[in-house]
Amino acid sequence: MKPRIVLAHDWLVAPRGGEQVLARLVDVLQPNGIVTLVDSGLSLAPGLDNLPRTTSWLQSIPGASGRLRRFLTPLMPLATRCTPVPDCDLLVSSSSAFVAGLRAPEGAKHVCYCHAPLRWAREGRTAYRFGPGGLLRGLMLDVAAPWFRWFDRRAGQQPDLVLANSCHTANRIQ
Repeated sequence: MKPRIVLAHDWLVAPRGGEQVLARLVDVLQPNGIVTLVDSGLSLAPGLDNLPRTTSWLQSIPGASGRLRRFLTPLMPLATRCTPVPDCDLLVSSSSAFVAGLRAPEGAKHVCYCHAPLRWAREGRTAYRFGPGGLLRGLMLDVAAPWFRWFDRRAGQQPDLVLANSCHTANRIQ
């Protein structure tokens, strides 16, 4: 009997590097569905586009998968904890932010492929002071960073196994 596999990804809003990794995971693992916090509905990859998706309650907020997504970031840890994962044998999360904190269904194993820990809550905070909304965004991150770091530590304890995408990432996770 084929195991029931569910993939999870922080958000599905644009075809970037993490989404390319997710598309490869779809090809290799042939999952039954995907869990994500928000989904823009954009076409990302053929195999990925055809899978059933479970989204968080953030999806019901107009603009949550667009420009408003960044402003909703402080709510994402809560949304992660409240998002149900469909019944499965294996949950594989592809994460650089929050979905490592998903709770796998009872009896399921959870493997997290970590692209990077929450860099904007740690050493990368200063980089976010440049660009759109720089100073204000940087100040907001300074205030929210302790909350995000606490959640990130807790989320990292959810998976049964955490795989890092590089030695550098593994060192940062440690």
